[in-house]
Amino acid sequence: MNYAIVFSNEQNSEVYQVSVPDLPGCSINAETIDLGLEKISQSIKSHLSILAEYGEKIPSAISV
Repeated sequence: MNYAIVFSNEQNSEVYQVSVPDLPGCSINAETIDLGLEKISQSIKSHLSILAEYGEKIPSAISV
């Protein structure tokens, strides 16, 4: 499943906030876009694994 990823960066900030709108609570901070992609990919995997472990419904990837 491919989830939409949102990058945001405040003016004069050296940190990107990266979130996944379809997975509430799945977000990270990173110093570069490349590191953000790497970290959010791992965060998505962990998030989905925890949901599955607890028998929770896996959200569909629907936001754009």
